[in-house]
Amino acid sequence: MDGGKPSLSERMVDKEKRYHFAALRFFEDENISDRIYWYLCPFPLREGERVLAPVGYRDGLQLACVERVYSAPAEQAPYDMRFIKRVAAKYGARKLPLGGGFCTEFGGVRYDSKRYTRFGSFLYSDNLRELSRSDVDVLKEYGVTAVVDMRDSGGEIAGIPVLRFSDASDALNFAAKEKGCVLFLGSAGVAVCVYLFRLAGCSREETVKSSASGGSYFCTENIPPDTLRALRAKLI
Repeated sequence: MDGGKPSLSERMVDKEKRYHFAALRFFEDENISDRIYWYLCPFPLREGERVLAPVGYRDGLQLACVERVYSAPAEQAPYDMRFIKRVAAKYGARKLPLGGGFCTEFGGVRYDSKRYTRFGSFLYSDNLRELSRSDVDVLKEYGVTAVVDMRDSGGEIAGIPVLRFSDASDALNFAAKEKGCVLFLGSAGVAVCVYLFRLAGCSREETVKSSASGGSYFCTENIPPDTLRALRAKLI
């Protein structure tokens, strides 16, 4: 299924077979702000940095401050490795760099008093011109399984299908069912971004700040309730 890609555990261990851990304090949540919680970390962190990490049985993303960092083999882990969760992203890190530009994550946007949208479901970009082989590898490694471009006629990008929908509702119906990460392209991608942020419950201020747009450019009246619930579940 991974096509030979290293597992998550393999990607989080260094050459000395040590895992990297971070002790987090969720300072925005008064119910747990008096404690610290250990997480696995798939990227370097320093004390004092802010991150987003899953909390609770629904794994909603919340903002935390790194109180301590620690590296050790599995047998010296600060928490049971069978149950430890992992840091989702650095706070504010919503860009996926590519050689000719970048993609922007729908994850990491506040949608209520203490929770943020999930990573890994949706991306958007102005264009994907002049992608190198390494750029395509980055997209595949990130989990992108489909590109939605409402301007072009379809095709593929080095094995990733590019799909064309003349109707935004059809595009969103597809995105709700797709198991991997969906990348939206062009101005329609920004409009989708706006729509999904509002569907997740993000305020107008957060939506404008996160998408550089204050409005939606298409009609979505024909989207079935099941599709709306599936899209929202991918974000929160």
